[in-house]
Amino acid sequence: MSNYSGANMPSSYRLLARRAAALAIFAAPALAQSARFDPERSPELEFRYAATGQPLVRAALDGLDLGWFIFDTGSSQHVIDAELSRTMRLEEAGSVVSVSPSGEVEARRVRVNKLVLGPATFRNQRFTEYDMSFLASFMGDGVIGVIGADVFSECIIEIEYARGRIALHDPRTFKRGGLDWSRLTLKDRTPCVRVAFEGHEETFLVDTGYDGGALVFTPTVGRLDLLDHRATRQVAASNITGSVTYRSGELAWFELAGHRWNRTETQFSLLPSGAHATKSPAGIVGCRYLVPFTMFLDCRRRRVAFREQAEVELDARQLAACRGVFRDADGRESKVVRQGGKLLLERPGQRSVRLRPASATEFFGEDTLLSIRFEAPGGGAFTRLVTTTFGEPAVTADRKTRSR
Repeated sequence: MSNYSGANMPSSYRLLARRAAALAIFAAPALAQSARFDPERSPELEFRYAATGQPLVRAALDGLDLGWFIFDTGSSQHVIDAELSRTMRLEEAGSVVSVSPSGEVEARRVRVNKLVLGPATFRNQRFTEYDMSFLASFMGDGVIGVIGADVFSECIIEIEYARGRIALHDPRTFKRGGLDWSRLTLKDRTPCVRVAFEGHEETFLVDTGYDGGALVFTPTVGRLDLLDHRATRQVAASNITGSVTYRSGELAWFELAGHRWNRTETQFSLLPSGAHATKSPAGIVGCRYLVPFTMFLDCRRRRVAFREQAEVELDARQLAACRGVFRDADGRESKVVRQGGKLLLERPGQRSVRLRPASATEFFGEDTLLSIRFEAPGGGAFTRLVTTTFGEPAVTADRKTRSR
């Protein structure tokens, strides 16, 4: 596996890696269920970023905590690695035909009697089996499944992507003042919001399984003539059911919840069938556009709130005393060091590259999202999202996090 911090990775392969978990699977209706919340436990889930940027959380299935799950608001079903499912001898619960960007595929479903996510316990959950082993080369070891829409209607989800934080709240006791709620629509039980770009207003799926900014579906690309007089190039992508290609180009601007990005790289689908060939929703908004916000999803009441975060500057003296280590999917370490007033990313056997501060909302061209955790000797920690491009990498989204 080519390293994520290097600038020599072919663009098509880099995009294949960063899109690997953009599942957006639409499947069968959910079972009737009810979550129980333990008031003595913190609402926050154990969290880390995948090497490709997607949020990962720990979950226990029937009392076993075996690995990390992609927390994917774009997936209407839970997923578990097929080999692990058979090792656990999970009870078969029929089959389902899933629609992904690369087409339809029939898969076996299994029953999990108890799913525990942080403070919440969900009973009688169904998981769809897929071979998840290919994700290891992109996202790192230990990714064994996907948490999807079956939990969304049972809790209020708080996602602060830039800080690496997801919390599940009991809707019966949740109280948070100062939130400006707006209408949320559901497509196959997955959340959709209104966005605007270049004078158009459309409904897009909020997809934390997609680490990019936005992807516009085929019917909308045609209806709005979005490829007319627009320079684009072909890019490759992959998901658990196959590989696809898109066109990639620049939108003059894109807006979500009143926050605007100018000259932003966007993918355009030309696929004739599959999940990205639907008329509604019109596209996907991914993790990149969640960076400036804390997002609250209340699917039961069909409402959403975006609370914009002020950027936080790291104190230079604090940063100088910190150490940062990032482990690539291939197991090699990159160290972030301070040298002569500069912040450098060092890898054994390779030249150092400089990390430059940048706005949390600036994403240009092709890049791969990494996360680096800085730990101060006296306690406390900082999580930084890092974008690597063919030029020098840029550090983005400085956020102070509490020590775990």
